[in-house]
Parts: sequence; structure tokens; C-alpha cells
Amino acid sequence: MSFKRIPDSYHLEKDGFSLVFFFTASFMQPLPIAGSHVEIQTYDPTFYVSMTYQNKQQINLPLDIAANCQMELQEANVTDSMRAYAFSLDKSDNPEEDLALGKQFAQRVDIQCP
Repeated sequence: MSFKRIPDSYHLEKDGFSLVFFFTASFMQPLPIAGSHVEIQTYDPTFYVSMTYQNKQQINLPLDIAANCQMELQEANVTDSMRAYAFSLDKSDNPEEDLALGKQFAQRVDIQCP
């Protein structure tokens, strides 16, 4: 399963010292929800950018999915050594490509449909 490369809709809002990015992501092909288990992680693969959901209420599912499926928001399990490595990087540094640094810090949204 893959998502469209460009979100269907998106916008930015300023919230104090943060930029809040709202977007709608759609699958390339329709996905039958019955019996599906979908895991979604939001991250920048090139560098670490904080992309977090404060709580699962910030994740809006289509009504038919929300009514029939269970959703869980899971925090990333980041090791102390990985956290230290990320904090040691200067903004001009590039992390090792195969490390997928952003993915290491990404929350996971699990959607399970019976």
C-alpha cells in the first residue's frame, strides 16, 4: 500500500514558536478496511524534523473507518544512544542515510479493522 506523493489538502498555522502542518493523505488505490491492519508513521526521511501528534484526537479518520476500526497512537522507543547522536548533529550535518533518523523518532498510528 502506498500514499499519493502530494497530500490532497494541506496548510500551515503558526502556534507560538511552532509551525503546525495539517494535511490529508490518501492511498494510491482504495484499501478495503475489513480485516486490515495499517501502520502509519509521519517523518522526514532526510533529516529529523519533529512531527508529533499531541494525542490521538488530532488524527481524523474517515467516519466509516472511525466507526468500525480501533486506532492506537504509539510513541517511538528511542534509545539513549540514538537520542544523544541526534542531539550531537549540527544543522549543517547530514545523518547517515541508512539510519533513517526521522523514522527512529516517529510515532506510530496503528489502525486495526475487524
